[in-house]
Order: sequence, then C-alpha cells, then structure tokens
Amino acid sequence: MRKLNLGISITLLIILLIGCTFGNLSLDHAETIAIDFAEEYINENDLNIAISDVKVFDAARNDEHNKWDVYLEVEKETNEFDLSALGWVSVSDEEEVIEYYLWSE
Repeated sequence: MRKLNLGISITLLIILLIGCTFGNLSLDHAETIAIDFAEEYINENDLNIAISDVKVFDAARNDEHNKWDVYLEVEKETNEFDLSALGWVSVSDEEEVIEYYLWSE
C-alpha cells in the first residue's frame, strides 16, 4: 500500500512540474525575447543604434491577452527626455512577438 501511495505521489509531482512549465512566460524570458527582437530589427533596418545601448526600462503583464509588454529605451549621452528613444515589444506566452513599436531614423 505504501508503494502505491508513493507511486501516486511521484506521478502527481511529475504532472505538477510538467504543468508548471507550460504556464505563463517569465518576465526574464520575455525581456530576452524583446531584446533579441530589437537587435534583429536594428540590423534589418540599418539603424545607427548599438544593441548595448538598448535597455529594458519597464514591463507589464497583461493576463487578459496572455502577454508581456516590454518597454525599451535607447540610452543616450544627454539627459533630455526623447520619445524617439522609446519603444515596446509585446511577447506572448507562446514566445512570439505579436506587436511592436521600435525606433526609426
């Protein structure tokens, strides 16, 4: 009887662990996907922006749409607030970029 209970417990634990891996995308992973997408965007559009200057300055979870909105900025030498330095990337729980607004020159 103890072996049966132990077997059931282990099976339930495995199911729980597998179920947790298919949940919401983590913030860290969403930020990584957004930065990678920004790098591709910069390269494809020949923008004069160093990827090392692109930083995440905020992120917000939208559970209704199962996505993270990751807000990016290009760090500049000046202290002036510049809207052209801001952008955002929406990353779904399926690890896909579903919307974005990034820089242009």
